[in-house]
Parts: sequence; structure tokens; C-alpha cells
Amino acid sequence: MKIAQLSGAYVNAGDFLIQDASNALLRRVFPSAEITIYLRNQISEHFSEIDNADVIVFTGGPLIKEDISTTIPLDVCMRFTPPMMLMGVGWYGKDGSLDCNYSYRFTPDTLAFYKKVTNEGGGIGVRDMYSYRTLKKECLDNIYFTGCPAWYNLELIDNVQ
Repeated sequence: MKIAQLSGAYVNAGDFLIQDASNALLRRVFPSAEITIYLRNQISEHFSEIDNADVIVFTGGPLIKEDISTTIPLDVCMRFTPPMMLMGVGWYGKDGSLDCNYSYRFTPDTLAFYKKVTNEGGGIGVRDMYSYRTLKKECLDNIYFTGCPAWYNLELIDNVQ
């Protein structure tokens, strides 16, 4: 199995932590997979390689935004043929109020991307309840509150009951 991990780790230390923790978790679940990390700001340059993966996993970064075309090239991502999933992604808002959370309005292209992810075999694993509520109010399926991959202690994961 080939997994293309699309990371938003450019300068933020937290994004590097999420990238590494997501990668470790993917390797734990799929030990025989070939996992290649690509930076999300270089998706266009590696389109063919990424599109030849069996699954595409976006990890970390604020990918729950009203307009994610400022974060990823939506036109390119909408052409991917493998199933996509978002892992450990979070909400980007001006504050943590419920008003802000429920008044969120995704651009049509952003919402189309989320629908492609959730309707074509993938899912969205979010790290916070703001993200969960924001996506669920759009009647999207396959939204999971998984928390942040950096929260997982892989040395103890088998002890969880």
C-alpha cells in the first residue's frame, strides 16, 4: 500500500509535531505501507506521484477554514483519484464562541472538497470540537473526533481498554 501524506509543516513547530506523530501513527496502523511525506504547498509539483498513491492523507494544520484555497490548491486536490482523508486537522476561527462556530460559512469550493473527501471513501479526523461541530452542521458524514495525533502515546496504545 502506498500512502501519500500531505503535510502543512513549514515553519510552525506544532505542525512538525503533528506531521511526525501522524506519520508514526500511520506506520503503526499500516506497518508494511510505503509512506511518502509531501508538503502541501508543493502538491502541484508532485501531482502524479501523489495521485498514484492508494490513499492520500492530509495531516495537521488548520484545514477547517471558510476558504482553504489559501492553504491548499483546491483545483489540484479536486483532481486526485485515490480516496483522501484528513487526519488531526483543526478549526481556524476568530474566537472560540459558539456564535463564531455556528456562523461559519464555507466557500462552495471548500465545501465541495470536504464532500469529496467524505463521500469518496475517506473521512475527516478532527482534533477539536469546534471543527467537529462546524463540519457536522454542514450535514457531512464520516467526521470523527479523534483528537490530535500528538496526543497518542504509541508505547501505551495497546494497554487502552
